[in-house]
Amino acid sequence: MLGLIFKKVVSQIKVTPGQEFRVGFLEGRKINARVVLGDRPINITLSRTWAALSLWEKLRLMWMILREPMELKPEDVERFKNHDIITEMIEEATKHFPSLSRTIIDERDMYLSHTLKMCPGRKIVAVVGMGHVRGIQKYWKEQIDIKSLLTTPQSDSWLWWSVKKLLLVGFLFGTIWFLGMIAKFIWHLFVR
Repeated sequence: MLGLIFKKVVSQIKVTPGQEFRVGFLEGRKINARVVLGDRPINITLSRTWAALSLWEKLRLMWMILREPMELKPEDVERFKNHDIITEMIEEATKHFPSLSRTIIDERDMYLSHTLKMCPGRKIVAVVGMGHVRGIQKYWKEQIDIKSLLTTPQSDSWLWWSVKKLLLVGFLFGTIWFLGMIAKFIWHLFVR
């Protein structure tokens, strides 16, 4: 879902995010440097992010995506061309969903910091998103439990999953029933 939002915004601004990483990779290869891709795998980040959201936050996120058009004004396009678009989108999302900040920003800063410290050699060139620089510096001297950052949350048991889905369906049907009762009341009030 987050990928869909990102894809839509990127298509509107006609800029390729991550281009600096591609250039860094190609330049490293040109000089036969050892290239280390130091970010946490995206599937782990996304599953930890989804698990960090409460049921209510998941519903709100889906509602926002479906309800709000993601059209950018020309001034937004220019702003994104001169800033780290991913960081800016994440910062905006964490205003509405604070739990996103932990998995998408803080945990990745820890992971990147750990990865850079583990790189062999005396001189290292790192290409990172500008939104991660402060976080990498913040966690540089800390001992990072890398295993905990790589674990994916256990999926719910089928029983708990079923209960949550039944509650959701019950809530939706209850809302529809309630709206029907209001419509019926209004109908009787004004039509009769």
